[in-house]
Amino acid sequence: MPALPLLLGTAAGILLAIADVWAVPAAIAGVVLALVMWRLGRLFLGSIAVGVALGVFMTLPRLPQPLPQQFTHGQVTATLRVDKVYGDAESNRYLATIDTLAGLPTRLPVMVNMLRSSDALRPGTVLTVPVELQQPDPVADLPDQTPEATMLRRLGISAVAFAEGDSISSLAYQPTAAQRFTATAQEHIADAVYAMNCDAPTTAFLLALIAGDDTTIETAREDAFRATGIAHVLALSGLHVGVIVWLAMLLLTPVFSLRGGRTVGYILLAVTILLYALATGLSASVARAAVMVAVFIFTKLKNRAPSPYNALFFTVFIWLCINPLWIFSAGLQLSAAAVFVIIWLSPIVCPVTMPARLRSILSLVAIPIIALTGTSLLTAYYFHRLPLWFLPVNIVAGLTVPLMVALGAIGCLLTAAGFTTSLLSGTLNGLYAVLDSTAAWFAALPGGVATNIYPHWWQTLAYALALSVMGWGTWRRSRTIAISGALLFVAVFFSLVHTPGRRGPDELHIPRRPHFTEIIIRHDRDAWTITDELFPGQLSNLLARDYLGTRGIDSLTVMADTADVAPGIRRHGPLIDFHGLTILVLNTDDIAYSAPHVDYLLVCKGFTGKIRQAARAVHADTVLLAASLNRRRARRYAAELIADSIAVRMLHDRPFSLTAPATAEKP
Repeated sequence: MPALPLLLGTAAGILLAIADVWAVPAAIAGVVLALVMWRLGRLFLGSIAVGVALGVFMTLPRLPQPLPQQFTHGQVTATLRVDKVYGDAESNRYLATIDTLAGLPTRLPVMVNMLRSSDALRPGTVLTVPVELQQPDPVADLPDQTPEATMLRRLGISAVAFAEGDSISSLAYQPTAAQRFTATAQEHIADAVYAMNCDAPTTAFLLALIAGDDTTIETAREDAFRATGIAHVLALSGLHVGVIVWLAMLLLTPVFSLRGGRTVGYILLAVTILLYALATGLSASVARAAVMVAVFIFTKLKNRAPSPYNALFFTVFIWLCINPLWIFSAGLQLSAAAVFVIIWLSPIVCPVTMPARLRSILSLVAIPIIALTGTSLLTAYYFHRLPLWFLPVNIVAGLTVPLMVALGAIGCLLTAAGFTTSLLSGTLNGLYAVLDSTAAWFAALPGGVATNIYPHWWQTLAYALALSVMGWGTWRRSRTIAISGALLFVAVFFSLVHTPGRRGPDELHIPRRPHFTEIIIRHDRDAWTITDELFPGQLSNLLARDYLGTRGIDSLTVMADTADVAPGIRRHGPLIDFHGLTILVLNTDDIAYSAPHVDYLLVCKGFTGKIRQAARAVHADTVLLAASLNRRRARRYAAELIADSIAVRMLHDRPFSLTAPATAEKP
């Protein structure tokens, strides 16, 4: 059965369920329509209808459930089971499941923000801790970014939980069988990689290539890989799984050569890939690659040679059956787009009538260009940058990375068996040196990366039109249509690189930064930041990237102690005047500044003194408690201010914004 109509219907059903737009009636209508269409012999329409019903019924159980109102105020004791770990130096974030809440059994997926935790939690950790639960906030930290509520909803997360690491009352490691296998396998793989005695940079790269652990790679090397368009090799994906498949089939050659060994060989290959996927943590990209391998094995066992398009559509359909919310995954979209365009254009650029050796050499050059062509809009949309030196570096990566994955896997097997060889480690060091030096050299060249790419809606439509025209011309074998589509694509491509900015009124924003406090002020094409970051401008510039890019801002500079930055905007020490509204920044216990009146008193991380005395000293209308402030201290300050009839707002939950002319709501 053709997979395309089933995939289209499933995608439509998933989107209907997520948008909550007549999802259940649409699913019921889909079932009825499918029966009618199949009765009439209209298999295409019937498959679409079945897909709609299937997409709705698969997605609804995965959507986050509403958080009971009695748990949205104050702290409640919860038992959490950690499923996935995120983290940084001062706080950690965990994707977890609440098993009991206030003593009641439940199953509630949450994103846990664990502040000041001295314990390194890992998947499978079970802990009991007081948490403060909140529904995901529909307001973004910075305008025009994807709202956190939308992002968490697409992950199936019901609530955000805030907890203090020093409040954990019980802690245990109770992993599932899969988590225990993954942890043990990761330890063995790391031990085997270290036992190969390669150079430190090569060892760090091998850990990323084989085990999916990129935490030991130096930041400068990661930046060079991103700037040259080969950062994808650091994340386990179809490339790495494909090499493991090739290596496994090579080792299983004796099995395939036996009479009746073909079926046994493919079953052993499937088991090998499943074990490898579990050993590397069963990330989404590896899971998707494993599904593609499963489809390949199925077609081989059935002695079928299906259309490559149908195989791709069927693979994507299985991906969505595993997790319907993957439809929003950048990895899934990039993988599907890249494979689709390669299947479409590679036979045209590298026809089978070409001599085999010439075709192989041309493929090294053509396939990276084809893949980037098919994914350039998605790359610009998700990452707001396009590497321009991707071609030569991808050719080197295409020659070195698969060989390093194969040799690294062989080296792990040898060291696990007690054998070591200096020839193998020397070869790996040499291959990595070639790749690393090539990436570093091209990354240092000027103009290597087009940055700050923020497509408009009309550019997105024009890009889709360009690809459609090129595809139509190729299918109809019409050079005129194909050439016109190619010209349109080139025009849209360069318009992406030079996206015009969006202008608007002056804006002042105080985003939720957990480790420092920051104020961003925009006027026309310039922006200024006031921050108590340890190294001003480094992290804040990165975090404010989307804010700058969507507004066409040319520069973001740290604001001086005293400056008239724009008409109506002035800073004098800790006092900021934004079109007649005054904001006083308080970051120390020394309340040396007094004023007859300020509209807002912003209390930052460095203040630990008496909040009511500070508010009275400057006659503040409203006190803003920054997100960097200790959460328990912030709650205590809020209670004291409310008792003293002083308006207060905690920025832990939502950011603060002003727009000129000032029309801010005061709590």
